[in-house]
Amino acid sequence: MHTLHERPQSPQFEAFDLPKSIIRLTEKVPETNAEVVAYIAAIISQEGEADVCLVTSWNDLKHIQLDESADLSEYDINHLKQKLHDMTLQEFNPTRAVGRVEKLNQRTATAQSIFNLITAQSLIHPVSSSENDHFWTIIKELDELINERERLLISNLPVEPLQLISKDLLFDLQLPQVAENTSQTVPIQLVSTAVDAACRIADAMKVKKTDLTVRMVDLRIEREIVKAVKLYKIGNF
Repeated sequence: MHTLHERPQSPQFEAFDLPKSIIRLTEKVPETNAEVVAYIAAIISQEGEADVCLVTSWNDLKHIQLDESADLSEYDINHLKQKLHDMTLQEFNPTRAVGRVEKLNQRTATAQSIFNLITAQSLIHPVSSSENDHFWTIIKELDELINERERLLISNLPVEPLQLISKDLLFDLQLPQVAENTSQTVPIQLVSTAVDAACRIADAMKVKKTDLTVRMVDLRIEREIVKAVKLYKIGNF
């Protein structure tokens, strides 16, 4: 099939208005802004009989004899319209599939990012800590835990955003139906990833390390969660 938006560049087709023996067709490529252009032409078959054919490329013109006296309004051309539709789907389905896979990967990555941020927000608030505690001191303590454990119980995780993203995470969550918060036992690799996410946010803040408090980072993480959830809901990847 010819390139999208191109027409067969025949002087017979392009120099004048199309005769009644030729009809221009367009077929939209699903999930894109592109379209395929083709023609239905009345022809004289090799047996010398009147016939119609679908012209989708310049090469097609080399093997047909146009019947310039024919009027296509008198012919049944629905099967050729269906043929163009089927050809378009067959040619562009792989392209559409790639696009869907890319969107799915982006959606999964966004869901994981939200989970990392939610987990990080909980981790930087250990029991008996204060929001005015030094952020990097808390991180040092978390790093020690990561080196000692294989799994870690994360508490005070908000249920609502986790329910939103759970189907796109690469692991299962057991979430309550009623409670606002939940606790989840998480593999230590995911804990480490969440801590790394918090550290990246802290590093990007224009605050001296010695002055950076848990509250400062917590507020920034919350803003990042809101942005990521909004992107996830819109799904405009």
